Amino acid sequence: MLYVRRDANGGIAAVATSRQPDFPETLAADDPDLLACLRGAGAGVTTEALASTDLGLVRVVEDLVTALVERGVIRFTDLPEEARLKLSQRQGLRHHLRGLNPVDEDDAIL
Repeated sequence: MLYVRRDANGGIAAVATSRQPDFPETLAADDPDLLACLRGAGAGVTTEALASTDLGLVRVVEDLVTALVERGVIRFTDLPEEARLKLSQRQGLRHHLRGLNPVDEDDAIL
């Protein structure tokens, strides 16, 4: 059994695994309301966590492509045209921004 606290609208606001004074209601682990609440909470956290890594991962992919091209593992022209255009555009934007706000390459966040 799990213990739940509901909000003013009757929705599940919090879940506890042990009996506590502010968790008056018990529900079975397979209760549909409880499962829906847990799925909703998990989806939000997962989506936010995933989205928070996007920008950093983009830079990792750019750096990986650059390293592979510089080492001759692949040719830039081997990439699909759309990928080449996006990489070139981002490289140009970073170069332009570095010119506006020069920083050490190691300190760059762009």
